Amino acid sequence: MTANLHENLSRGGTVVTPNQRLSRHIKDGFDQAQLDTGKKAWLAPDVLPWSAWLERGYAMDDRRRSSAMLMAPIQELALWEQIVGQSRHRHALLDTGVMARLAREAWTLQNAWRADFSERTHALSDDVLAYRDWALEFEAQCRDRNWVSRARIADLLAFQAHAGQMPDRKPLVLYAFDALTAQERDLMERYRACGVPVEISAPATATAQCQRRIYPTPDDELTGVACRIRALLERQPGARIGVVIPDLSAQRAHMMRVFDDVLDPGRILQSNPTSARAYNVSLGVPLGQYAPVRAALSILRMAAKDLSLQETGALLVGPFVAGAARELADRALLDAQLRQRGNLLITLERLCEFVAEMNQRSGGKCEILDHKLSQLLCAAVPMRRKRQLPSAWIDGFLSLLSVLGWPGERALNSEEYQVVGKFREIAQSLSWLDAVEGVQSFGGTLSWLSRTLADTPFQAESKHARVQVLGVLESAGIAFEHLFVVGLHDEAWPFPARPNPLLPVSVQRSQDMPHASASWEAGFAQRMMSLWRNTARNLTYSCAIQHDDLMRHPSRLLVNMDEAQDDPQSTWVSYARSMQESVMLEDIGGESAPSLPSGYEAVGGAAVLHNQAACPFRGFAIHRLGARPLEAGRLGLDARERGALLHRVLASFYSEVTSQSALLALSEEALEKTLVRCVDRGLMLAKQHNPGAVSPAFGAIERRRLAALLAKFFEMEKKRAPFEVAACEEARVAEVSGLRLKVRIDRIDRLPGGRSVILDYKTGRASTSGWWDERVDEPQLPLYAITDSGEVAAVSFAQLRADQVAFKGVARDEGLLPGVSVLGDGESWPAFLGKWRKSLEHLAREFLAGHAAVDPKKYPGTCQYCHLGPLCRVKEVLSAVAPDEEVPDE
Repeated sequence: MTANLHENLSRGGTVVTPNQRLSRHIKDGFDQAQLDTGKKAWLAPDVLPWSAWLERGYAMDDRRRSSAMLMAPIQELALWEQIVGQSRHRHALLDTGVMARLAREAWTLQNAWRADFSERTHALSDDVLAYRDWALEFEAQCRDRNWVSRARIADLLAFQAHAGQMPDRKPLVLYAFDALTAQERDLMERYRACGVPVEISAPATATAQCQRRIYPTPDDELTGVACRIRALLERQPGARIGVVIPDLSAQRAHMMRVFDDVLDPGRILQSNPTSARAYNVSLGVPLGQYAPVRAALSILRMAAKDLSLQETGALLVGPFVAGAARELADRALLDAQLRQRGNLLITLERLCEFVAEMNQRSGGKCEILDHKLSQLLCAAVPMRRKRQLPSAWIDGFLSLLSVLGWPGERALNSEEYQVVGKFREIAQSLSWLDAVEGVQSFGGTLSWLSRTLADTPFQAESKHARVQVLGVLESAGIAFEHLFVVGLHDEAWPFPARPNPLLPVSVQRSQDMPHASASWEAGFAQRMMSLWRNTARNLTYSCAIQHDDLMRHPSRLLVNMDEAQDDPQSTWVSYARSMQESVMLEDIGGESAPSLPSGYEAVGGAAVLHNQAACPFRGFAIHRLGARPLEAGRLGLDARERGALLHRVLASFYSEVTSQSALLALSEEALEKTLVRCVDRGLMLAKQHNPGAVSPAFGAIERRRLAALLAKFFEMEKKRAPFEVAACEEARVAEVSGLRLKVRIDRIDRLPGGRSVILDYKTGRASTSGWWDERVDEPQLPLYAITDSGEVAAVSFAQLRADQVAFKGVARDEGLLPGVSVLGDGESWPAFLGKWRKSLEHLAREFLAGHAAVDPKKYPGTCQYCHLGPLCRVKEVLSAVAPDEEVPDE
């Protein structure tokens, strides 16, 4: 703390700062100075950020306070949204909420800098003209309703001072302001004219030891800074250390991951850390992103209308509803089963039905959840029809949350406790909307709550930390023994200009408004660097020269600085690496599982052999461990369901039209009627399975698509050799080397002479290239061929896609299927089937023997879309593979 600040506060003066963090820093410094002199009690120092000081001055004017209402931030935003949304310009806007925020920012700038462009109509853009209309309407409504905008508080205080109504004449110090606005200068001049001692103060001039560091990548930069901080704390545990990150909001999560790894490595092993971090971050995250608040919003959104599948799952398995710990495993199973239904949006009614149905099947394992959801539904239904003031909705929202037991039964940690308290405070602030919005629906008030939570940054209070991570503005005026400023490459420092789009750029530049021009940003960057030199003993600037594939250069403001030489990062070993090197790993031979007896019936049909051929571990993990990913939900029918629909339609059609001759005998009209009837049957079955997916409009589109696709297929069927349909969707048990597999053959046709053709419908890409490999890919048709009791003459995929309708397979003789060729010269049909038998028998014996090696057939292509990577750790197992090997398209 500087001597003049200490003297002013000791005499009972007031210190005003640009932000809350600097105010707290000065208070802490003053208190420490009193303790150092041996005092046990003293008057609290009067230190306030600028906005709080203005509000206090307004509140001290009893007459004005009783006659006019100071608008809360949420009220101002609501009024701007009303004005923008009701204006003649609204039809040209994509998002009135975003434009209302821009208009509010422009209004603040216009008042702060006395910007006047009312007589420049001919030179104004459409955006500026629209804002001018909105601003005039905003000012008129404030005047008519006797409301005071926060952008006008300084003007009211200046008027009050001019009238000689000064309730407080204490000495005033404005400390560490970058530059005063025209509005702020006018106010200070009025205060001086009234005899108030006003001083504009800056940190004492000093000369810090400055150096720069250049790192290869941003990750190296943050790690290097964290390692230097660790070394400093080991040598000087009481040192005050600051880290300034210009784009802190974007880098916050990455920075915390790196700093935790270096400064508090044991934290990664704690599932629910309760200890404070070794550093403090000035920038919080939006309140709506904290887990307890996300859960609260999920409950309210579900009560109002519906909730996404992912949010529903998070709510089911989260700890913030009643009975979470007691029913955790069963609720996780509910989530998995709900995902199998496939609906992207879940209504409260549908969830209640689903939970009740699952409870009946499982014997009531989720009774608490079932009971609470039923209570929530009973409370929510009448609320959906109500319209009332936002203040009345507050109790309704909190009552709905309490019905489901929010925020849960377990004890909240310190951060969660503060988050819940702040959530209740924000919910109560909705009452300010009564005067602006009037009566609202459930959804309208909930929308305001969601947006307010998203706009409210929150940082839980923690114990004092010696390491402070700050944004550029928050760092102004705070003293450190060591200060690190990171990310100063040429594209980030100085900041790029970003003038407000609703004010004339020429006006902004002529009055030197913040962020209006590149020259202002350059001057701001130089002023901040000067301020950092005055408040730190040791100052280090750094940047990374490579980001992804882009090369960058240090900021031009770092060009003449000395390069640092020492590198404590080279001696630092990550916690994960030290743990790995401290133990001896033992290979326990994990390539074999317990064998299975002959006659074992595996679940999965031909996919067992398909996965075993692709990778033995995949066959073991999926078909013995049941390792399957959770479903993700979808709109309408996904590719699998659309394929199943086509299978049902074709099965229905060929149950009526049982031969090629019957197909040829149908007239175009009869064929069309039969096809439409079969498609309608398939859609009806699909709707029974997934009611929400098959709407009338979707059904009409799907009907046209299937009709056009199958019309092409039937034309191709007419050109085949004569056939009769012997079986459609026939279920069998195929046995290969003692492994029994339940399969369903799409279709078997009988040719003259008794031979058969086996067909498999494919709505995706069909390829026969893997049939000639030693480990047969796509073993479905080969399995049918070698286990069929008849004489198989051809096997083929019937590919049914919009871009291609064709047969893809292999035949014993020419002319059996259009486009399907016979085997090459010198290879007999029985020998070819024998190769298939040998390959499939080998795969079956592998599976029964428990062979589960991580051995993908074509690495890394086989593993590209496999979900088992974290389980099999294929990258670690096959680390010898070249890292730059291309992944082939599948």
